[in-house]
Amino acid sequence: LLHAMVVDHGRIPENDDPPVVGRCPDKVKNNFSLYCDFAMRKLKLVPFTDEELRTSLEKYHRAEKQMIVFNFIRMMLAPVVESLILSDRLLYLRERKVAAHLKPIFNPDISARNVVLFA
Repeated sequence: LLHAMVVDHGRIPENDDPPVVGRCPDKVKNNFSLYCDFAMRKLKLVPFTDEELRTSLEKYHRAEKQMIVFNFIRMMLAPVVESLILSDRLLYLRERKVAAHLKPIFNPDISARNVVLFA
């Protein structure tokens, strides 16, 4: 949403990569207005005015349900895609007679990328 808003208000060109904000303080995580202000300052862009923020939120409010569904599907499919990629790499190596195996290296609750490919 932040990327769309930044493009809509001419802060960056449309074909630029989405801005990466990185870590943010807990106090801004539950307030989108505070998050936008924090992100814009961190990205060294001109912060949104209250009017720009209000119009953007009205514009994208209709898409909120679609974004929630999209993110849910993405979260559910991510482990499947990760497993497919690892399995494909493992099979590729085995087809070429390379001894290889997959091994979990830590608790998957910490990170979904807990598997290493040994070859």
